[in-house]
Amino acid sequence: MENELLVEQRFHLHELHSDLFGTSDAIVWQPSIERLSVIDLKYGAGVPVEVEDNPQLQYYALGALLANKQWKPREVEVVIVQPRCPHPDGPVRAQVLQVVDLLDFAADLVEAVKRTEEASAACLCADSGPLEAQWQRMYLHAGDHCRFCPAAAICPAQKNKAQQLAKQAFAPGLPYDAQQLAETLEWLPVLEAWIKNTREFAYAEAEKGHDIPRHKLVEKRATRKWRSESDAAAVIVPIIGADAAFEHKLMSPAAMEKCLPKDQRKILDDLCVKESSGHTLVHESDKREAIKEDAKSAFASA
Repeated sequence: MENELLVEQRFHLHELHSDLFGTSDAIVWQPSIERLSVIDLKYGAGVPVEVEDNPQLQYYALGALLANKQWKPREVEVVIVQPRCPHPDGPVRAQVLQVVDLLDFAADLVEAVKRTEEASAACLCADSGPLEAQWQRMYLHAGDHCRFCPAAAICPAQKNKAQQLAKQAFAPGLPYDAQQLAETLEWLPVLEAWIKNTREFAYAEAEKGHDIPRHKLVEKRATRKWRSESDAAAVIVPIIGADAAFEHKLMSPAAMEKCLPKDQRKILDDLCVKESSGHTLVHESDKREAIKEDAKSAFASA
């Protein structure tokens, strides 16, 4: 029996809920080992996606199972392919799930969908009040996942978290809690995404003609550019000369490497030096090795 490959297969979870559907990037059925592999391509370069206990992958796996009932897998493998984002486990990461685990996930999924249909869910976009506060405590959970949420710009949980963190004061000489500082640092990417989403949402609303109090659309600052570079050069070069009119600069090592044949790129090793521009603070999951000595020790030993 040969393996089967399906690419971009649409699925609809009618058995669970009429509004649940999706598209699997790739599905591989291996009858010899009774394994169904569900592969998801992540092309983002900024945020590594974890494969372990990933609800999105479990959703795709469930969709593949129900869309291909002719297959009777013993286990389901979910795979993330993320070639542009470094990860300690490499660009291809997988987890094997048991079919019974996906059935449990299906029950949780249906329960979560039903929550969104409750009357109190309408409070998501309402002004803050007792009912909204109760709904937030029950269902809204701000977290790292919020950076990808299309409703981030209008989510009260995101707004409350931003206001909470904005009240924290960190400045030289002031006492602070190290754990609180660490939590704030970990939340910065989420807040930065929230700020970006809010700005884009507000801009889109303004472009539609919707009034946003105390804000307005204006023309961006105008910058000059040549109507025609050749016409400009013909007029200016006779006056100041070609050397003054044109910029000449050696390409960077990275750009030069792309121009050189592969078998000659080693010549750059003797022509280049790697110099760090300084230090940067990152999360402990970053694969780079931590700096051993602090700045005070470095100056003391100099």
